[in-house]
Amino acid sequence: MFRSVKTKNGRFCFRTFGKDVKMAEKILSLYGVNYNTSAFRGLLPAFRFVFHRPGIILGAVLFFAINMFSSHVVWNITVSGNETMTENSVIGILEECGFTYGTFIPSVDFDSLHSRIMAEYPDVAWISVNVSGTIAEVQLRETKYDEREKPGIGVYSNVTASEDGRIVEYRTKGGYPVKAPGDVVKKGQLLVSGVVPLRDGGTRFSYASGEVLAEVERSVTVRAELLSEQKTYTGRKIEDYSAKFFKKKVNLFSNGGKEYGSYDKIESEHRVYLFGSIPLPVWIEKTERAEYARILTERTPQEALDEALSELRYETELLIGDGELLRKKTEVSADENGVSLTCRVLVLADIAEKREFRVE
Repeated sequence: MFRSVKTKNGRFCFRTFGKDVKMAEKILSLYGVNYNTSAFRGLLPAFRFVFHRPGIILGAVLFFAINMFSSHVVWNITVSGNETMTENSVIGILEECGFTYGTFIPSVDFDSLHSRIMAEYPDVAWISVNVSGTIAEVQLRETKYDEREKPGIGVYSNVTASEDGRIVEYRTKGGYPVKAPGDVVKKGQLLVSGVVPLRDGGTRFSYASGEVLAEVERSVTVRAELLSEQKTYTGRKIEDYSAKFFKKKVNLFSNGGKEYGSYDKIESEHRVYLFGSIPLPVWIEKTERAEYARILTERTPQEALDEALSELRYETELLIGDGELLRKKTEVSADENGVSLTCRVLVLADIAEKREFRVE
């Protein structure tokens, strides 16, 4: 009847088979012995436990089914060889051709996939998709375009001034310069002519292009009012979360709340990694709507000046552009309503503007 007997902390312990438990309880009760029983152990009790809980069986079946199925689908896509194209744009091209996260690998004709991409997308010169396990490794070469100017038959060009300035240097090819360094020119004025005079009195046509460097004066004015309308966040937010599994979107939860009249919408997405390093085909998307109100506030002259200076720095960078700054002067003026700043710069910039014409 007893399988093992031992004493522990002054107590008498023994193990027996499940069919003998009731008999042991009767004997112990007959002699007034206090006792307690522990849970049944072994395969049969475990089987009974699982049998009365079909959810465990279903979960196990689904777990093994998903594992078997997922080993034949694409979980992750890596891209190499791209220079100007982003990884997302390459993955987007693959998706448009029917290959993406969750694609059943045995159903893919990779030769047809490669041929279709190279035929329909001129920016892709060559592409290869190799699958290793559940990871699709994409290798590609981008098309290298000849950026040299190739005018059509009978097409020529002049070079004119895009803005007022004083010519410093020509860096052009083709054409006939009609202005010399040091000359002051106006916007739209001809700088290099595509009609070139010949010594015999005749003319020939040329495609003029290149750069004409000139000293250019530019200016910008910014103003900050003392009384202004400011956007202020109220602190209230609505956050919606959703999950994408193999690019299938499922809404998760939201903190709810009434839709705001004025809000900024911020969307973010991050991928789920197993153990922090193994990428899973699962993305969590968050959409946040932060409420704000426009409040009329009054600032001090110094606060208005600080705002104007900050905006002026940004505007001055745009004003200089790709040119070289030679000189800068800033003027400040204030009145009872606000502060104005005017920045004047002298820039060495390219003022060449190509204008094509056709000769029949």
